[in-house]
Amino acid sequence: MYKEDEEIDSHTLLQMWIGEGLVKSKQGTYLMDMAIGRKYLKLLVDRCLFQRVRERTDVFKQSTIKVHHCVRDMAVYIGQKEENCSFMASQRHQNFPQVHVENCSRISLAINSMDDLHTELRCPKLASLTLEENQYFGELPSEFLLGLTSLRVLNMSGCTSMASVPTSIGQLRMLEFLSLSGLRIKDLPEEICHLSGLQFLHLSSCTSLESLPSKIGELKNLKHLNLDETTSLNMIPREISELTSLSRLQLCTDLSVEMEAPASIWSLKGLKNLTELEVWIKKWQDGERLRIKDGIMGTWSEMRHLSLISLTDEMMEDLPQDMQNMKKLHSFRLWRYNGLSLPNCKFEHIEMVELYRCTYMKDLSCLEWLPNLKLLKLECCSNLGELGIGSPGRVPSGYLMLQKLVLKDLEMLESLAGPSNTGVWDERTLPYLRVLKIRRCLSLKRFPNGMEKLSNLCAIIGYPVYWWKSVIWEDDNTKIKFEHLTTRCR
Repeated sequence: MYKEDEEIDSHTLLQMWIGEGLVKSKQGTYLMDMAIGRKYLKLLVDRCLFQRVRERTDVFKQSTIKVHHCVRDMAVYIGQKEENCSFMASQRHQNFPQVHVENCSRISLAINSMDDLHTELRCPKLASLTLEENQYFGELPSEFLLGLTSLRVLNMSGCTSMASVPTSIGQLRMLEFLSLSGLRIKDLPEEICHLSGLQFLHLSSCTSLESLPSKIGELKNLKHLNLDETTSLNMIPREISELTSLSRLQLCTDLSVEMEAPASIWSLKGLKNLTELEVWIKKWQDGERLRIKDGIMGTWSEMRHLSLISLTDEMMEDLPQDMQNMKKLHSFRLWRYNGLSLPNCKFEHIEMVELYRCTYMKDLSCLEWLPNLKLLKLECCSNLGELGIGSPGRVPSGYLMLQKLVLKDLEMLESLAGPSNTGVWDERTLPYLRVLKIRRCLSLKRFPNGMEKLSNLCAIIGYPVYWWKSVIWEDDNTKIKFEHLTTRCR
């Protein structure tokens, strides 16, 4: 149970529902379970029981919700009276409360100041235990977990003083959701690999974590492994390729493209059921041309969402042609890429593309062939001079489904169409575009002729204001139309 007015990460909430068995599809796959969970969440939002706070623009960005006060109060009342739940979040407890919990099904002690726990907690019916953000207790007694034989969800994220995980965690054979995010741990006990039913393991922001258990491949039911912001993790265990059920992986590590290296991207080759992959690359280990070779991406035929994010100035040189095997890809993020263009892959289902610091890229023509592209974000691509939309010789039906175009810090961009804004836009150009956001593209001096034909355009967000006021329009009527009806400067 969350405190009042707390923003709740909807993705984590859905995984906890799945972990408790509240959401389960007939297929039992990660994608189907999450899809059913999102339907339930939408019903609660549509009926004004939940409130959406932030929408995500892609699968790896946070989407949050809030629970209305009266709904929370009702849930607490029903949970305590009818479901044997104990909700003691945000009540300034310094020790584990001396209450009768033997028959509890859920206990929440999140956001307290506890520095001491019972040596042993006998609660055989407990399905969910939340100790989130108790920043002062540094040790979880080994005996504490032994009496929790039915536990399915354990959330200890944000317990930032905790430097070790007891080996007794391997006794929680019913556990399906485990969050240790933000702990000061350097490693995990090998016993964690005994959790044969574990589906979700969150280790994000464990900045001291240096290694993973050598037998992590034994977690055959693991569907989501979150290693985001594990800044001390310098290698990928080869056994990670044995996680045959893994569907979602978030990874922050050094990376090598060499097959025998300890941090080799080849370790991910065997993950054939992977649908969502986010890799934050701290450092490339090879020192030569940073090329991802054929033979890796081609095995990810189930991939829906892919993010390759380099945090170093050493940029990727090339992407492999076999990435065209990812025919189910829905979104693609690429940071710090030195290629002149993207591989000419016909991703029929892709809806979002984000390119950041793709320094030498000048040609975006391959993106026009994406029939379902709805969101295109281009940022800090310093040599991009034109977008070529509606230019002579280009695909006349390009960007047919594009709804939002975001352009940021494109210092050389002079034209949304061809060179010197050649080409005239008409009713066939960007027929579904609703939002055009332009920030600090100071070389862009004018918009293409015929822009008033964009019938669905409802917002142009321009920044800075002095640049916006200097933009040259086709005629005064077009300028008045967009300034008066659909333009706002930020």
